[in-house]
Amino acid sequence: MSKKENPCLGPTLKEVLEEFDILEEVQSAALKTLIKEDIKKLLKHSKMTISTLAEKAGISPNLLQDFLNTQGSDLSLDTLTRIALALNKRLSISFESTT
Repeated sequence: MSKKENPCLGPTLKEVLEEFDILEEVQSAALKTLIKEDIKKLLKHSKMTISTLAEKAGISPNLLQDFLNTQGSDLSLDTLTRIALALNKRLSISFESTT
């Protein structure tokens, strides 16, 4: 029995987000959260402070602190690359099909 045949099942989360025209916003926020959590894990593993990482990456400690701890801040691709290099990592980005 398919989802459409079952009257007890409602729309998917994706369908609801699309209906309210917020799918892209939610996806962007989720991606930022994943990046922030990755950086936090790498910081903990490296036993590096935010100040030390910021210095190695050539950015302001306040910028990094704000990014890691607030919802509204963004970092450029260049800055994320410098953070990755300061953590001895390579930033990897891929485009995936949405269908």
